[in-house]
Amino acid sequence: MNYLKLTTILISFLKLSSLFSQTGSISLDYFDIKQFNGNVYVDITLSEGNTCNGIIIQRSLDTIYFQNIAQFQGICGNTSSPTSYNFLDENPILNQTSYYRVKFGTNIYSEIIKILIIDSQDNEYQLRPHPANNETTLYFNNEPGVSYELTLFSIDGIKMRTFISSSNKFFIDTSTLNNGFYIFSIKQGSTNYFINGQLIVRH
Repeated sequence: MNYLKLTTILISFLKLSSLFSQTGSISLDYFDIKQFNGNVYVDITLSEGNTCNGIIIQRSLDTIYFQNIAQFQGICGNTSSPTSYNFLDENPILNQTSYYRVKFGTNIYSEIIKILIIDSQDNEYQLRPHPANNETTLYFNNEPGVSYELTLFSIDGIKMRTFISSSNKFFIDTSTLNNGFYIFSIKQGSTNYFINGQLIVRH
C-alpha cells in the first residue's frame, strides 16, 4: 500500500471518527418557547460535551410535517461549557396552535412544544370560542408579568365576576351564565388603560 492511499484512508477514518464524536452524546440542557410582542422567542441551551454540526429550528401545525424556519450553521455546542442560542420567529402562524422542535446533530430531535399566537386585530382582543357555550378564552396583547383585571358585567351593568391575569389570556367559565350578551372591561393595574368588549353566551 503506497503512502497516498494510506493517507487517504487515515483522513477518511478521522472524518468518520469526528462525525461520530460530534453527534454521539449531544443533548439539550434547555429548550423553551415564549410569546414576545406577537412573535415566538425560541431559547436553546446545548449541554457541554460533544459538539454537533448545525442546529435547525422546525415548526409544524400537526406534529407530523415540520418545516425548517431557522438554521445555525457550522459547529454548535462546546466541549467545556453549555452554549445558548436563541431565535425570534417574526412570522408565526396566527390563530392556530403550532408546534416547535429543534433538530441537531445528524437526526437528534428535541421535545415538541406547542404555542398559540392570537391576532387580536382591531378589537385588541379575541374570544375563542365565540359565542361561548360552557367556557371561552379571552386573548389580548400582554407582556408576561404585567397584571390585568377583567370585570364581567351583565347587559344591565351589574358586575358578575372579576378575574386577574398576568398572562395574555383569561379563561372564563360561562357554564352558569344565562344566554345573552355580557360586557367586559380589561384594566391594567392602576392606569387608565382599558379594553372593552362584548361576550355572547349561547348554551
